[in-house]
Amino acid sequence: MALRDISTAAGYYAARVNAVLAQRTRLRGPQPPGDLFAGLRPDSSLLRVDPHRPLNKNLEIIASYIVPDDVVVDVGGGGGRVSLPMALRCREVINVEPSAAMGREALPLTRPGQESSTPASSKAIG
Repeated sequence: MALRDISTAAGYYAARVNAVLAQRTRLRGPQPPGDLFAGLRPDSSLLRVDPHRPLNKNLEIIASYIVPDDVVVDVGGGGGRVSLPMALRCREVINVEPSAAMGREALPLTRPGQESSTPASSKAIG
């Protein structure tokens, strides 16, 4: 693994991500190719979330930092478990999701015409 410049926040984050990936590969082997979520049942709790559900402690803390004019970017946001409840509290949420199966589940909850043209992201309600 190549060392990265950790003098910046982005460099530090990239180094931590690389360390986690290296450890996971060492323990479990390489990640299988393809979309890991494509085989989930349509009613899987990973794919279906209620944006109006009561917030757990973690979401309460995140929500306490959000103001109505904010734009929130949820990287790896999946079906919107975190971003959809936040979208009710801000101007816009951008869900960047590499899994097509997970991203497809967030799209029905977006406003018409607000979907992104790229498969790796979608704009959620907000």
